[in-house]
Amino acid sequence: MVKRRSSAETMAPANMAALALGSQTAGGVGDVGRIVMALDATRAAATAILDGLEDLGGGMSEHTKVELTRKVRRRISEQEDSVLQGLVDASPVRLMTPSRAEMEAKAVAAVLDGTTWLTAQMVGKQQNPDATNLHAVTSRWKKEDRVFCHRAGGPDLVPEVHF
Repeated sequence: MVKRRSSAETMAPANMAALALGSQTAGGVGDVGRIVMALDATRAAATAILDGLEDLGGGMSEHTKVELTRKVRRRISEQEDSVLQGLVDASPVRLMTPSRAEMEAKAVAAVLDGTTWLTAQMVGKQQNPDATNLHAVTSRWKKEDRVFCHRAGGPDLVPEVHF
């Protein structure tokens, strides 16, 4: 006698995940909880099925058991992928608020506009006006991490506060 499969047994993994999760609203806590429960249930079922396959007696060849285990693992993996994708989809994404973005832009502007910047040549003239290579001192200090430099589409600029 052939056992007729229920509709839940023949459902694609994505459909089973949707059934387990219910409708998903924009990242509600209930949805995330259902997703986690579905993932836990999937893993528990997987463990039970795989343990049952190992315990099968002599009625099945070793090759058949290996092939069946492989198929079960693939379906379980598909189910987990679907549930995990649901978890990702239900998780809210934090966007930077306009006020925060404006504050950060103002802070950057305050640092850049409120600081006197010197070129390497200017630093060289301050340190040793008679030097043949005025850029050398700034280059050496950069390599030694003794100065902070800002490059604004041109030569490196050093904040005057270093001097």
